[in-house]
Amino acid sequence: MVTTSGQESISTQDGTATEIYTQVPTRSVRRDRPSELPVRTVRPSGPPAQGRAPWLTLAALVVLGAVSGIAYYLGFVRPYLLSDYYAKPLLDLAKISKATPQSANEWAFTWVVVFACYWAAFRICPPAEGVTRAFKRAAFVLICAGGAFSALNLLFMYPVGAADLFDQIFRARLTSHYALNPFTTVPGSIVGDPLQAYVAWRGESSPYGPVWELLAAGTSLLAGGNLWGNLIAFKLLVIAAYAVGVLLSYGILRAVRPEWALRGMLLFAWNPLVLFEIAGNGHNDAVVIMFVLAGVFFFVRARQTLVIPAILLGALAKFVPVLLIPTAVAALWRDRAQRVEGRAPRKPIANIGLGAGISVALAAILYAPFWTGLEGLLPRNRGTLFTASIPKVILDTLTGTYKVQQGTAEGLVRNGAYAIVGLVAIALAVWVFLTPNATTQEGRAKLIDRTLKAFYEIIFVYLIVASLWFQPWYILWLIALTVPLAAQNTYVVRTLLFCLGGVLNYFVWDYLWLWNRTDPRTIQTMSALAIYILPVLYTLWVWLQKLTNRSKSNQAIITERGNYKVQPATYELP
Repeated sequence: MVTTSGQESISTQDGTATEIYTQVPTRSVRRDRPSELPVRTVRPSGPPAQGRAPWLTLAALVVLGAVSGIAYYLGFVRPYLLSDYYAKPLLDLAKISKATPQSANEWAFTWVVVFACYWAAFRICPPAEGVTRAFKRAAFVLICAGGAFSALNLLFMYPVGAADLFDQIFRARLTSHYALNPFTTVPGSIVGDPLQAYVAWRGESSPYGPVWELLAAGTSLLAGGNLWGNLIAFKLLVIAAYAVGVLLSYGILRAVRPEWALRGMLLFAWNPLVLFEIAGNGHNDAVVIMFVLAGVFFFVRARQTLVIPAILLGALAKFVPVLLIPTAVAALWRDRAQRVEGRAPRKPIANIGLGAGISVALAAILYAPFWTGLEGLLPRNRGTLFTASIPKVILDTLTGTYKVQQGTAEGLVRNGAYAIVGLVAIALAVWVFLTPNATTQEGRAKLIDRTLKAFYEIIFVYLIVASLWFQPWYILWLIALTVPLAAQNTYVVRTLLFCLGGVLNYFVWDYLWLWNRTDPRTIQTMSALAIYILPVLYTLWVWLQKLTNRSKSNQAIITERGNYKVQPATYELP
């Protein structure tokens, strides 16, 4: 049961809250599921109240952040110290730990501790409204400091999860030191370079886009030819992108759910998988996340012309965010709320056209140094790789059980997976397009909520269906898109179950497989089950609950007596 009041607010053009009053009597209603971006309640206008300051909660956050940082150091940094192992080519978790039972126990215990601290911090993190300004600033600084403390600890961890960091360093050398094109030159063609021994994919050109390669080339120029300097510089680059993503997550929630701004920021900033993969393994997905969150920030802040260019910049680092563009276009078409009082909003076709023009210009400028023709626009070198994924299990079934030829089976699985995720992306874009025109702030809140949900589901379906060569750091894209939906518990739980699957994947490959030496088909199935079974089963359960409770929920949200609309609660723990 929740009790609602007759006081509500709407977001003004600058994203702040302005107070209004409605003749809504206080009522108690049952709410079975969270609603779409409920109207926020705020204090009456006039002199600001002092609010409350639960400083004891911040003290608990300090303890949890400190314990997390120490756990990262003891469990991930000290046993895999970068300075001890960086000069030895092609190491990984199993090679360094020797896959001993003791190392497995220590690895598992560290993950348990950091996830427990993370979940406890998320649960107790206070709201960002109804508190003093000093308290809110202190909480903001504390959350940022906790993330920075853990990230700087992990800066000195050897990238045990993948050799991608070394590959990225060498491809950047192709551009910055040899004036070669990383999209057409393979690392193995360079003879005599001392860093070539550290490259795992010597016969492959860059699978990324020009945004990343230009950032990497600039970092390589600054770091010079020293391997240690490059490792630190490249890690600092992605940590900086992570920091920008943390600030953007706060800004997004300040616009759509200000009372959740601190808690939602912590959801991203302290996530153990985010910290491990970005600061520890140095993955460039932090750059993708930064641009995608920038696109979301511009959308919720009604900077319509910048939405598509920001998302495209993410896609020009790694191609996956391009799936979000149809939904973004649909949302921009329906976004017709007045941004500045007394001024007519720019027509949607102008917003979309101007954004598309900026995007085309950016793409042309960024691709110009590497241009090799239209084939350079396509993602490279990953379409024939099937590992640790549902498509891989299907492929093995076709080739092993039904004796389909390898090439034929790969084509069927790959094309089918891409077709499914493409149809889902189009269907969700249509779903957003069918939203009524957002001419009021209430209508815009509904449009924003539907758009953010569509973004989340597109990436979720991609990870489940079309990520042929699954890696745990891909889950970071989903974590970032969970931030704007942090007030809705089902999205948080789905994402955290996916994070658990990503961590389990390391155990499957670096311990269970080496201990048991099972056949490749069995290990692929074990890996897919470890990654997907929890988030998929939970998602199916949530959807089933929604179908069975839809009529009850609708009756609970709208009270027919007296034609009063019952407003949902403002801040609720899962």
